[in-house]
Amino acid sequence: MAGAVPVGATPSRSIPAGTTGADVSWPQCNGVNLGSEPPGASFGIVGVNDGLAGTENPCLASELGWESHLSYHSPVQVYVNTADPGNGVADWPTQNPSGAVNPYGACSDVTRHGEPVGADSRACAWDYGYNKAIQDVGWVSSSSTVRWWLDVETDNSWQSGKGLDSNEADLDGMLAALPSHTVGVFSTSYQWGQIVGPSLDSHSHALGTLPEWIPSGADSAGTSDCISLPAFTTGVVDYVQYMTSSDYDIACT
Repeated sequence: MAGAVPVGATPSRSIPAGTTGADVSWPQCNGVNLGSEPPGASFGIVGVNDGLAGTENPCLASELGWESHLSYHSPVQVYVNTADPGNGVADWPTQNPSGAVNPYGACSDVTRHGEPVGADSRACAWDYGYNKAIQDVGWVSSSSTVRWWLDVETDNSWQSGKGLDSNEADLDGMLAALPSHTVGVFSTSYQWGQIVGPSLDSHSHALGTLPEWIPSGADSAGTSDCISLPAFTTGVVDYVQYMTSSDYDIACT
């Protein structure tokens, strides 16, 4: 597969607090020498998608190759774009994936312009998220050596108002498709609140305990930011992101 993970023999190990890393994705595809840039990174987190859920980063393989040569490269760390665009997109599901147990029930059809399309429901939103995560796994690897981060930001397409329940279901579907003990979430307290709302329903309780990776919005960061930035889950804060010429990250734990 195009984006197969270069899995090395180095065993999984924790990254010391204060260690500097970097995250790269499709914006770094043009003209960046990933053998030396971003400089000073001891660990990396690689974006799987080309800016949107359901698209593949065109330089995924080379960026994973860059990550595999860093000091702390096992487990491989990747992040995936998330979204809940609703049933106006061509790849919205019309039925549950084979073998998947959807906690929201069956994804049913509705008729639009005389054609059957998947309902704009929590069940179909769960299937949409599940399908996107399975696609991401295929682009990377199903190996247990992968650490997954869900990139949950308002830049992508989400439901609003009463549709926040569908957004939760969508993220639940992604979580169901990935090994749950390997998943964390990149977001801010504001964006998380805009996308999933002030509280999670009974199906979504696992989302509220995921480890956090928080962007500071600043051009520098230290371990003090790991406790000063507003949290949005009850999980531990693993990383804080800051931005200079590149996207850098500070390990918190």
